[in-house]
Amino acid sequence: MLLHVLAGAAKAADLAMGEELFLAEGSEEAHLFLTLLRDLLGEDDPPLIALFTIRSDAYEPLQSAQELEGVRQDIINLSPMPKGSYADVITGPALRLNASKCALTLDEHLVEALLTDIEEGGSKDALALLAFTLERLYLEYGGRKKMTLDDYRALKGIQGSIEAAVEQALKEADRDASIPKDRSARLALLRRAFIPWLAGIDPETGSPRRRLARQAEIPQEAQSLISLLVDQRILTTDVAKETGERTIEPAHESLLRQWAQL
Repeated sequence: MLLHVLAGAAKAADLAMGEELFLAEGSEEAHLFLTLLRDLLGEDDPPLIALFTIRSDAYEPLQSAQELEGVRQDIINLSPMPKGSYADVITGPALRLNASKCALTLDEHLVEALLTDIEEGGSKDALALLAFTLERLYLEYGGRKKMTLDDYRALKGIQGSIEAAVEQALKEADRDASIPKDRSARLALLRRAFIPWLAGIDPETGSPRRRLARQAEIPQEAQSLISLLVDQRILTTDVAKETGERTIEPAHESLLRQWAQL
């Protein structure tokens, strides 16, 4: 049986896809899924090909996954996407829903605005920011089965989608008595949690750089607030193979470049 792995080598493709199977959260479900997939791949009827998309720097966990031991893996390199194909990235998923009960309409003016903003921001962050922004739009407005330019403006664009996720985390913090009620105190906690543990500056280029931290390194009083950012997919968690310790890092570096408050 043949397992094709699409290992995206494009620098812009900093999207969490296949690599999400190997994060700490959801590990039990991922184990069940991969075990089921292996059993299906082992059957001749029907013959099955499984396709993964995964960053090249995240391929090793898939390559060595015990659940897929003995399953042949072939790698297909994906070149960087040409600019003209970003429209398909935006509209393609919605088109797949057209014949279902979950049909979703995207206003053409919304698509144009997204493409314009992505072009202005450069290709380095394009895919990651598109994914994050479309997810926030869907969470906020997808329930009515249509997303419009007005929705995008209400979200305040691409940068606003990141700020919206952070604001949602701060709103959820109101339910936790261990988190200060004062906004400036909360932002001070975030600073203590992020710097230097989760974000820094590359001394060679002066560019923001994400860092991988052990959860134990994050100040204890900031742990609850950090967990809320994990829920909003600003941060991701994993478990270090060598030590078994839980680790935390920003979901992708584009957040460091686009999150104004940080």
